[in-house]
Amino acid sequence: MTPMARKSNPVETAYFTILGLALLISWLAVHWILAVVVLMIGGYLWDAWFNPDNDKVKVGGDRERQEEEEAIENEARAIAAKVQTRAQFNALVRRADSAEERFGGPLTEAQYDRLGMKHAVLQEALDLVLEQEFERQYLPDLEFSTPLVQIEWAYKVLPLKEWNQLAENGAFNGLNDTDWESIRGCDEPEDKEPEVGPLLRIKRAAEEPGLSPDERRKKVTRLVRRNAAVWQLDEDGIEEAVEEVLDSAEASPAKPTPPPVPPVAGS
Repeated sequence: MTPMARKSNPVETAYFTILGLALLISWLAVHWILAVVVLMIGGYLWDAWFNPDNDKVKVGGDRERQEEEEAIENEARAIAAKVQTRAQFNALVRRADSAEERFGGPLTEAQYDRLGMKHAVLQEALDLVLEQEFERQYLPDLEFSTPLVQIEWAYKVLPLKEWNQLAENGAFNGLNDTDWESIRGCDEPEDKEPEVGPLLRIKRAAEEPGLSPDERRKKVTRLVRRNAAVWQLDEDGIEEAVEEVLDSAEASPAKPTPPPVPPVAGS
């Protein structure tokens, strides 16, 4: 009796077909990776055997670049060391800006390289002094109880060298050390608040010599009322401000008038 032929199973056929393709792709991928690795190793060995000068050129280029960076840094530090005042800082800013603007003009390759070096040096020097302190500004609390001497110094800006000299001579008697704010190269002084002028006149009236207590109260009240809009004071607020000013004047010991200093620019 002849055995019956086994019928093919479509699912089984598809499975073995996919399996065969997967094995073929895997075989090709492995050989492709091996071929790439062999080519890379061969290229490296070829370059090492037949072009030995390439590594020397790379090392030489790195050394030259490092020497150029060191030269820029050294020259920039020398320039930065000479910048001690705000005027010198502003002059350095103008030099750096001028060098940058020249890039827009017609330049030969040699001129471009020299200008690039100069600009790099100036920019590096500028970065070094941006955080450097050049001035100090006095910023007290502007209250009716603030002592007169502090109001007189309010928003004044001093070059750091002058500030140090005055501090050594005791010119800051009556001022709070914590009210001095450092002004660096990257900073700008604070603009004077509008209440400084009126408050200064009121405080001076409260400590004006030769006035009787009644005359002093009348003068202070008149000045506070005249400038009430500055602080948005109502009638009760005016009376409270007058009392605060007079009380602080009585509690304030006599202090020397501070030496004249240049006002803040634009204030």
